Amino acid sequence: METNISKGICVLSFTHTSDEPSRVEFEPDLSSDEKARSMKFAFDRDRISFITARGMLRHLLGRILQISASAVRFDYGKAGKPTLHASMASPGLEFNVSHSGNLIALAFAQGHCVGVDVEQIRPMDDLEEIARQHFSPDEFAELSKLPQAERGREFFKSWVQKEAIAKGTGLGLSLPLSQIALPNSKSPCKGAVLENLPNEENQSWNVADLELPGGYVGAVAFDQSPTQVFHQHFLSPALCLAQAGML
Repeated sequence: METNISKGICVLSFTHTSDEPSRVEFEPDLSSDEKARSMKFAFDRDRISFITARGMLRHLLGRILQISASAVRFDYGKAGKPTLHASMASPGLEFNVSHSGNLIALAFAQGHCVGVDVEQIRPMDDLEEIARQHFSPDEFAELSKLPQAERGREFFKSWVQKEAIAKGTGLGLSLPLSQIALPNSKSPCKGAVLENLPNEENQSWNVADLELPGGYVGAVAFDQSPTQVFHQHFLSPALCLAQAGML
């Protein structure tokens, strides 16, 4: 797939194993604050997922900026969304990261705010209560109409769409997900509206589903007018670095 971020939104996803070689490979490129953050995870699998995600982000940004992975520097928004440090001198380059289970996704865009979210589908005893709190009444009603066996996957599909938009705004979960109105549409790329924002007019966003391996759902969101979304999935971080021609 030959393209680059000047032509659209680029998403790279890959599966990885939660093993020590991943930590050894990527941890040396991380900053001291990233290493400190990794140590706060209670479980090794979550720590290694974080290290792998941040290491891969650094390698791919380094490829775009033509610098080493360890030379990439970040700033952080109020809700923790990373951006490139001003010294990186790459105006308009946006990116976002998400990981769940053994799957990691990284989104890149030029001139668009972008957010990405992935989730491993799993049983949840409180699924309906969470949906009632974070979905609009119409969204909750549509979910409730589905057969019980289908509700889990559809819940997570709507959740990642909302979460991707929230991350794209830079507000994260400080933005109530109930204020993100998703259209009842089967289109692969659809519009969504952020409602009742403080001191702002409603905002329009676009959100596209990602085709991921079984057991996972994902979405990428971006502002402004509709544009192309290029997504490629790899079976390992090494294959992603070796074969990704999208950037």
